[in-house]
Amino acid sequence: MVSSILHDDLRPSPGSAAPDSRPAPGSAAPEPSGRRPDGGCRTRCAPRAASTPAPLAAAGRVLRAAAVPFLLAPSLLALAACGDGESGSGAEGAQAAPSGTPVETAVARRETLSSTVRAVGTLEADARVEVRPELDGHVTAIEFEEGQEVREGQVLVRLDQDKLRAQAGAARAAVKRARTTASNLERRLARNDSLLAAGAISEQAYDDLEAEYESAEAALDESEANLELAEQRLEDATIRAPFGGRVGAREFHLGDYVQLGQTLFTVVDDDPLEVQFSVPERYLGRLEVGSPVRVTVRSDPERPVTGEVSFVSPYVDPSTRTVELKARVPNPASELRAGQFASVVLELESRQGVVVPEAAVVPRQDRRLVYVVRGGTARERTVRLGQRSRGSVELLSGASAGDTVVVAGHQRLSDGAAVSVAGGEAGGVGPPEEGPPGTDASSGDGDGAPSAGGEG
Repeated sequence: MVSSILHDDLRPSPGSAAPDSRPAPGSAAPEPSGRRPDGGCRTRCAPRAASTPAPLAAAGRVLRAAAVPFLLAPSLLALAACGDGESGSGAEGAQAAPSGTPVETAVARRETLSSTVRAVGTLEADARVEVRPELDGHVTAIEFEEGQEVREGQVLVRLDQDKLRAQAGAARAAVKRARTTASNLERRLARNDSLLAAGAISEQAYDDLEAEYESAEAALDESEANLELAEQRLEDATIRAPFGGRVGAREFHLGDYVQLGQTLFTVVDDDPLEVQFSVPERYLGRLEVGSPVRVTVRSDPERPVTGEVSFVSPYVDPSTRTVELKARVPNPASELRAGQFASVVLELESRQGVVVPEAAVVPRQDRRLVYVVRGGTARERTVRLGQRSRGSVELLSGASAGDTVVVAGHQRLSDGAAVSVAGGEAGGVGPPEEGPPGTDASSGDGDGAPSAGGEG
């Protein structure tokens, strides 16, 4: 709009005469040949436009100067608005800026810790017997099913007993005969006592009768022993369960002829089960009968079974430097099986200890340290480590329960650095600690070495 006004002001008004470009009277006309008046040669150029009269030029300059503020006003307002916004955001940023290094923290807690030893072993039945016959014979009856629960003394197998009954009958008859003979000789010897005293018989005759009686007594003892043996063989033809338990697979069939010492089946008493394992000799002074154990098997690793130590070997195996132990674990539902591989956790002792996340421990050359936050200041604490378990570690020295320790961001920290807690757990708030770095305010300085106690 300003340009159109300027141009309109520079146009001649209607009715005004156009400026006369003709030369004034008496002036010399320009030479069309292009030579200067002094006779020299010059370059031909396009005719120049007529110059603007002085009054009009002055008016244009005044109008342009007046229009400049109107043109610049919107731009200046926009710049002012931007400047205010930037200065405001800068002030807010200055107010939100943290006052120290951002860190995440956790609180040291006092927990009950168990010193444990891990080992492996094999589950064994408390009682396991391979049943074998004590005589030869044909199997005439099988009175159990494989895998069946049986009670002590229950009849399981019968062998042919006909011949054995006959042998027992003959033995009883022999006993009866021998007893009769011995009784007769005893009565004769009693009568001869009075005859010998009266001198009616010789001493030699009496001695012969006495020897015959003693021989009859011996024959009676022998026949009675044979009868007992025959009756025992007849009893052995009936095979019974030696104790209560579960019957395994049978290795014979009805009608088979089995021989003395042949394995017929196995009876297992699997409640309780026994696990045998070994631990390093350095734990010998802490091993006791009755110590609790937790046993897991690969078939069900999420369900440990609790038992107790029943035997501690009185000596150390010199080839392995280990001590043999046995533990009993209940198995009322027969969920465990003899022969299974078992993982054993032996609990040596329980105690209270200070525990922090493993991320709080910073290795530093030959020591371990944590950063304890108090009053917005981080202080280095040299610590001594104890038992480890599932992402946490015990601090034997260097920190106390309730201390707030840095678990993330300690890579940018140094002793006495200001911190800003960005996440984690709130903890012990107090004035900044005083003292040289590396000192322990709770339980003495540590060497940073892991504790020898307990393997988790």
